[in-house]
Amino acid sequence: MDKFEFLTAAQAPRIAPGTIMFLPPKDRVCNGAYTDPELHTGAYNHPVVIISCPEDQPMKHHSLVEVAIMTSFNGTSIRKHLAAKGIEIRTEALAAQRAGYLRVVTTSKPHTHDTLKLRNGKGMKRDCSYVGIRETYRVQLSALALYGSAKEEVDRYRLTGHATKRLVEAVGDAAAKRCRGGKARNRHEGKPNHDESKTNQKEFHEEEAEMLVGRVEKVELRLEKAKETRNKVARKRQQIRKSPKEEILVKKKTASKRTLGKAGPVGRKKESLRTQRATVDTTAEAYGPMPASSTHGIPWQTHILLGPVG
Repeated sequence: MDKFEFLTAAQAPRIAPGTIMFLPPKDRVCNGAYTDPELHTGAYNHPVVIISCPEDQPMKHHSLVEVAIMTSFNGTSIRKHLAAKGIEIRTEALAAQRAGYLRVVTTSKPHTHDTLKLRNGKGMKRDCSYVGIRETYRVQLSALALYGSAKEEVDRYRLTGHATKRLVEAVGDAAAKRCRGGKARNRHEGKPNHDESKTNQKEFHEEEAEMLVGRVEKVELRLEKAKETRNKVARKRQQIRKSPKEEILVKKKTASKRTLGKAGPVGRKKESLRTQRATVDTTAEAYGPMPASSTHGIPWQTHILLGPVG
């Protein structure tokens, strides 16, 4: 940006967390405007996101706000940016996580997944846009300029409520992680520089190595489970080969159970008729031949089953 529309006193009350502003080059900042002494040269001339504002008093032109620096990596993705420095990371999301950035939606790629969204469907102007979460700085509102054209409202570019909450939580988690690691320093006293040195690259490689070790361990566990399953199947096959007769008996019992289970009322009735016929035949053999019918016109087999009819 060559021309900067600096924030005016009338516009200050409209600033809130999530608003995207622009931090001009160091030599273009208004005289007397306070900027964090730990702001390195590379942080100037970049968009910034308002992380927090004074809560106990209304926003004024001289109010101090906490900001996070945004960058586009010269229009390239963070994965390609790290690859150019010899740090190979497999996915875009993992690269942003390892480097300490969150991706912000852009106008050219409005449907990119896992990005911080802006209100009213707006997007950043570059092809790729990220906000750093590892370091934040305090600056005076009068040192900031509007992001966008002068005709647009001061809060035209603002993160949605959900995106702002996610960003604030990510900044807090990053600060807590530094404290747990024993690397915490006072926010305004002796912040480390943002120079990407060999130490940072070594940390990236160590984190990547830990991730790969974890994946290898998971693969080894899966291989062990698969080996146990194959051994069980092999043992069962050996048992079947040693006792084929038992296998045949088991199959017959299973088949008979299935047949009985499928038999319905019709099947049971047929079985009952077969039983009655067998009983009649057995009785006829015991009593000897008898006439085909009695004086009452009833078959003799019925006399045997029901008894004599008077």
